[in-house]
Amino acid sequence: MTLYEKFKEISLKFPRKKALFFQKDKLTYHRLREEIDNLAAGFYYSLGIKKASKVAILLHNNSQYVIGLFAIFRLGAIAIPLNVFLKTQELDYILSNCNPDYLITSTEFLPTLRPLREKIESKIILADSRQPNFLYLKDLSRKRYASPPKQEISEEAIAVISYTSSTTGKPKGVLLSHKNFISDVEGCLRTIDINYKDRFLIFLPIFHSYTLTTCVFTPLLIGATIYLVYSLKQLPAAMRLIFLRHITILVGIPRIFRIFSKINIPKFLLIFSSIRFAISGAAALAPEIITTFKKKFNITLLQGYGLTEASPVVLLNPLNKQKLGSVGLPLSNCKIKVVDEKGQELPANTPGELIVKGPMVMKGYFQLPRQTAVAIRDGWLFTGDIAKIDEEGYVYIIDRKKDMIIIHGMNVYPREVEEIIKTHPKVEEAAVVGKKDLKRGEISVAVLLLKEEEHAEAKDIISFLKEKIADYKIPRIIEFRKELPTTATGKILKRILREEINR
Repeated sequence: MTLYEKFKEISLKFPRKKALFFQKDKLTYHRLREEIDNLAAGFYYSLGIKKASKVAILLHNNSQYVIGLFAIFRLGAIAIPLNVFLKTQELDYILSNCNPDYLITSTEFLPTLRPLREKIESKIILADSRQPNFLYLKDLSRKRYASPPKQEISEEAIAVISYTSSTTGKPKGVLLSHKNFISDVEGCLRTIDINYKDRFLIFLPIFHSYTLTTCVFTPLLIGATIYLVYSLKQLPAAMRLIFLRHITILVGIPRIFRIFSKINIPKFLLIFSSIRFAISGAAALAPEIITTFKKKFNITLLQGYGLTEASPVVLLNPLNKQKLGSVGLPLSNCKIKVVDEKGQELPANTPGELIVKGPMVMKGYFQLPRQTAVAIRDGWLFTGDIAKIDEEGYVYIIDRKKDMIIIHGMNVYPREVEEIIKTHPKVEEAAVVGKKDLKRGEISVAVLLLKEEEHAEAKDIISFLKEKIADYKIPRIIEFRKELPTTATGKILKRILREEINR
């Protein structure tokens, strides 16, 4: 069964139930399916989108995003959600790599995309307005076409290519099938109590696999209701929806729960009164935030763990028994082990690399067979994270095998940033490492070695980076040194830098 078929089954079961709210849009399950089917027909007859066609989406949260996703799935095509924080250079690589047939976006992103118009072979579809030389999304669904020819779409077919940063500095496209996502949703539902009566708030960006699975697929595949907020920046609007729409499930990231935990206004107790429980993901959550949140609002805050390559949820603390500091137990349809460098399973409470096996594990990396073979061995996904498992099976993440830095739940890979910094005419060498930060979880620090007789200030480097990479990737601290610690072969010893910076 595909994601669309699963959704259709639910829409027939709950036709009059509200499925999606966004600003003035109030769509029942029946109406949402109609919108999806109409757009799918427009895609097929007007644009020739069919099985295995690739359609990229560069949008902030809105109803058209959800409709577009399922219309793509309806045809057996492949959706490619794009990170809305990326700049021209970053999007250039991804779009050149996957070469989508079409790109759904809005006028807000046209300045970013304009330098790429000649290079992008895909045609641009605007979701928010009709403009000369562009297709308009609503025109495709307004015409009444016949239903596209019925065709068999395998559950193993690729539904989404989700790009995630790579330690090599280039993003990798993670191939996720319909079965991957549905299995992950089913695993989550067996672990926590969610049902068709629940109301989900979506203020995290939909392009993120964490949001896609927990906030879009999970509620829409069980008959629950979702309330969309345009972006994470509209937190006051999100708060109003929590209160006015009686939100029952709150999915967020550590930064959001840290903000909520510091609020000392009595009325917030009333605003959160409808929430049954909250879930935090995408980055490590400090145990004191879980404790404070529970004490202040009497709401259980669950911490989990996942990675895009596993669709993404792997571990989750159950409602009936949580352990502070732990990211929980594996989903019921997921197997985990902690292994040493030789791949041998380690005993309880012994740190090693966490590996995962189950129907939610990706099909591989797009056009990267060697990297796929390294990541998946004998059906096991090697996560690159160092963890330990206690006697009851609860998992504790200790460190990352890779150099990845997590800032507000967004992955930052140092090598990507380093390579761009080194294109600055005054920079000889660069090393980017993570520094612990109470507000963001981590911040990145760039330690630079300038060329001989050159001088630069931190603001010069930051200004240089602002046009090249997303703001969250830009190091918050720039240090200049006369030498960097290296091995005998000239490799920078980041371990030493990291220790120095975190003292």
